[in-house]
Order: sequence, then C-alpha cells, then structure tokens
Amino acid sequence: MAIIMKRDYDTSLETRPSLLQRLKTGDDQQSWQEFYRIYGGLIRFFAEKAGLTADEAEEVVQETAIGVARRLPDFIYDPRACRFKTWLLNLTRWRIQDQLRKRRPQENFGGGTLAKTGEARAILRRHVEHGDQ
Repeated sequence: MAIIMKRDYDTSLETRPSLLQRLKTGDDQQSWQEFYRIYGGLIRFFAEKAGLTADEAEEVVQETAIGVARRLPDFIYDPRACRFKTWLLNLTRWRIQDQLRKRRPQENFGGGTLAKTGEARAILRRHVEHGDQ
C-alpha cells in the first residue's frame, strides 16, 4: 500500500519579482505573510521529506525565513543565473542539516535519516530541473 503525502504548496510556484523587491526594502509585514503563504509549505514539505518531525520542520521554516531576510538584500534575481526557488531551497537544505546535527549522532545514522535526506535532495533536483522558478 503506497502512502501519499499531501503537499500543502503549489508545485508550480512562480517567483514574483515584485514580492522579492518588497521583501528587500524593509519590514513589510504583509509581504512576509505572503512569503509564508507562498513558500512556507514548500519549505515544510522538504524538511519533513528529509525525515524531520513537524516541530523540527516548523523550525526550519522559521530559520529559513530569517536566512532569507538576512541574505535577500544581496540576492540578485535573475532566473537565467539562479532561480529564487533554487536559492531558497539551498537555504532550506542548510537549515535541515542544522536540525539533523542537533540530534544525537546515533539518530543521524541509525534511523535512516541520511537516506531520507538523500531522497529529499533527489526530489529537490527533480523539482528544480522541471523549470520551477
């Protein structure tokens, strides 16, 4: 019996440069709420797919958003050079790795977490290769 994981994000997310510009310019609460609405589910999906618990995945969402806020002013949106989702999911992957490091070493190796992380990387590659911006 196959288990189907429900995605709470749209796989055809298209980056809106206007949202990125609003996020870059300051503390626009409405724009950050829109960011969470659009990208929070995607971040959470990859975190859970990597084997994180719901609480750990939520922390990844929060930490990734903090990373975006810190790094976005230096991010140059040019889909030909680097798609926003590629950049975002790299930040997400780093936060996932941070969460995995917080676990005891035997949990990282004994419970299949590394295999799940590899599976999440493969999903990420397929997601990016299909031209999602």
